[in-house]
Amino acid sequence: MRFLAPPLALAAALALPARAADVFSPGDLSRAHAHLGGLENCTRCHPRGEQLSQARCLECHKELAPRVAGGRGFHGRIAEKDRACWACHHEHQGRDFAAVDWGAGGPRRFDHAKTGTSLAGKHAGVACERCHDPRLVADPGVKALLAEQPRRRTYLGAPAMADCARCHLDEHRGQLGPDCQRCHGESAWKPAKGFDHARTAYPLTGKHAAVACEKCHARVEDAARPDPGALTPAVHADFHVRYRPVAHALCLDCHRDPHEKRFGDACARCHTTDDWRRIASQGAEQRAFHERTRYPLAGAHATVACVACHGPWPGQPAVFKPLAFQACADCHADAHAGQLARGGQEGARCDRCHALQGFQPVRFGVEEHDRTRYPLQGAHRAVSCAACHPHEPRVADGFPAAAREELRRRGRPVKLSLSLYALAGDLRRCETCHADPHGGQLRREAGCAACHELTSFRKVRFDHGDSRFALTGAHARASCTACHGPDPAVGGAVRYRPLPLDCAGCHADPHAAQLAGGCDRCHGTDDWKRTLFKHERPFTEYALAGRHAKVACEKCHAAVQVAGGAVRKYRPLPRACEACHADFHRGRMRPFEPVVRASSSPTPTTSSVRLERGAKRGVEGRNKPDLVPALAHAGGDTACVKCHTVDAWSDVAFAHERTGFPLRGAHARLSCKDCHGASVERALGRSCSSCHRDVHQGRLSSRCAECHGEESWKARFDADAHRRGNFPLTGRHAFIPCQECHGDRRDRGFTRATSECIACHQNDLARAATAAVDHRAPGFPTRCQTCHSPWRFRPAFFPAHEACFPIGSGPHAGVACLSCHTALSGLQATGTCATGTAACTRCHACASHPQDVPGFACAERKCYECHRSGTPVGLRSLQLKRRSP
Repeated sequence: MRFLAPPLALAAALALPARAADVFSPGDLSRAHAHLGGLENCTRCHPRGEQLSQARCLECHKELAPRVAGGRGFHGRIAEKDRACWACHHEHQGRDFAAVDWGAGGPRRFDHAKTGTSLAGKHAGVACERCHDPRLVADPGVKALLAEQPRRRTYLGAPAMADCARCHLDEHRGQLGPDCQRCHGESAWKPAKGFDHARTAYPLTGKHAAVACEKCHARVEDAARPDPGALTPAVHADFHVRYRPVAHALCLDCHRDPHEKRFGDACARCHTTDDWRRIASQGAEQRAFHERTRYPLAGAHATVACVACHGPWPGQPAVFKPLAFQACADCHADAHAGQLARGGQEGARCDRCHALQGFQPVRFGVEEHDRTRYPLQGAHRAVSCAACHPHEPRVADGFPAAAREELRRRGRPVKLSLSLYALAGDLRRCETCHADPHGGQLRREAGCAACHELTSFRKVRFDHGDSRFALTGAHARASCTACHGPDPAVGGAVRYRPLPLDCAGCHADPHAAQLAGGCDRCHGTDDWKRTLFKHERPFTEYALAGRHAKVACEKCHAAVQVAGGAVRKYRPLPRACEACHADFHRGRMRPFEPVVRASSSPTPTTSSVRLERGAKRGVEGRNKPDLVPALAHAGGDTACVKCHTVDAWSDVAFAHERTGFPLRGAHARLSCKDCHGASVERALGRSCSSCHRDVHQGRLSSRCAECHGEESWKARFDADAHRRGNFPLTGRHAFIPCQECHGDRRDRGFTRATSECIACHQNDLARAATAAVDHRAPGFPTRCQTCHSPWRFRPAFFPAHEACFPIGSGPHAGVACLSCHTALSGLQATGTCATGTAACTRCHACASHPQDVPGFACAERKCYECHRSGTPVGLRSLQLKRRSP
């Protein structure tokens, strides 16, 4: 097999600057995406091996992601199968190419209905910039985009069509609410075709219907005039028309009383809106006649004209018998539009509240209200009726159209009480009528009554002991506002929940975050300075014992300066003796201090302590032994306490195993002077050769302990120890008998065994000449382990081939040599890559290759120039299909 040579063309291409690499691009990006140019940015939009990704587009255009996910706006309403960004936004067309495809006619011909909002009436002719003004944007995502890119132009975030006040000045100055479409249409602002005066609290009847609007609704000068340069256009910048409140309860609110109040203020008892001069009165004879009927006229009925009850009316003659009169509803329409009929027939009776003398005043007081489903209690008994039953124009919507037509036919006005009586919701809960001053923080099953009383809202019966944070000690004496203050996050309401329950939520940490576990471990709520801390567990792992218990606190915990001022340092503090005490031995015992390695056991044992290779070397001698480095600590203990105690420094107990050389076997029976001589502080080597003569004369290294023990010098070498030699027995070698390599029975030839494969596998090399690959003819090296493993001789791994063309991994892993190479005989291992016998077209068809790739040719050598690693390269994915050989 010949080696594949790496083509120089791709190496030169990799050395080209980024500008030269752009020749592979299908074209320049638009100006908005110009920063994404260059081959290194292709995968920002084109995932490897795939086409464009819409998810990649939305990663940059975050303002569109929630609209697409929610199905809102133009992009969200596009069908998912058609929602491909590149279908409308084309790229690689040059810097000046428009990235938005508006279609024929440009933005002004755009079908606005595709956004979910159709432009009708006058809105259809408004220029796009009038509504798509950055100052009108309220969407948080779009506002963040414009803040980052002030010069960016976007059509997102325009006000909703129903929100008229965002673009138009409210000519009524908030008198009629924000729903402009109740009266006005998109075709023209005037006239207000949706407005019907009959649906107001004062329907226009008779000659009132012909009165000009400005006679009752006067112009009022604005106290604070709108800014002429404001975003919303101002038609009338200095005045507005007064629509409400307008007094209309009495005729005298608008008309002068010619009788000078001699007949009272109830003008309607004699006059009508049809003609002021026509008096609606009855003669004494007619009233006397009605007294003899089953329905004597009493109260206000005595002044009613006969035609009002008996007719005639258009299309109906006068009726005197039979005529229903048992209930008020027989003649009068329900002025409450059916709101009080839910209580049954008894609840709909007018005389429960009204008298014959007049519709007002109403005979419904606190006692009557107590018989309803909501009896008035506490402060509610002093609240005006209008506070709970407000004037609601929509009540008129419940008045039957048939009744309205019947009154019109009889020439009677539609008189309605627009007070709201049919209240929705659960009247047992305060929030049905009252706004929650706590901003939804304290929602409970019991509602507001859990803390407040009906007699006074400010009278609270809340017990802090029932909460998650009972007030004790100094907390019980603190004012409520010290913890509960106004919070803009809940609309300026007082923050009650959630509040932090730990001390750090309200109090600054005087220890500068040195002590974890909460303040209540040491402090109580009664007195901050009276602590529960004790210098022992569980407060600290460093218990004060012996002489340490008498040392003043500030001797160890000194004051230090931090950003907030002076803080006494508690943690971290060193626990080693030498951090506070001078070394009595002046470093002479330092080489024998043990280094503790982390282990699963909480207290290190002798087996978990081992000596590291030190920086210092031992005493003069033939072999310089390894020494132990400086300080080491075990389970909080310092090196000093291995020999000394806190009770008395002079009380010493030394254990030799802490030096890293435990005395075992024959060593334990020696005296200290046998090794140390006169100075026990003198460092000694730990290797056997420091004290013992090497009987093997250096042929088997100096690690005697691998074969010999401390109890006896007798060797304990076994097969497993062979792994620590210069030829570990791995793979099939582990099962070969020792005498196959070590034939000398006296010393087994320990120093004469070879580690070269060829020394034992000459016959295997000869047999390879008859196999598919002749190892001798190409000049392969005799280092068998380069390609073969001691576990399995087949298959072999060819590292040189990996440098030119990977076959150990990737799509060509496991392919036989002759599947790609036409011939293997006569090849020479030159160390270079060559493709003379490689036939790529055996498996890969040229017809499936894109023909528009620059430099493409269906030739074996051309394949390797681009596909050196066996995978498609370039800006376009080459969809190559592998065929069976």
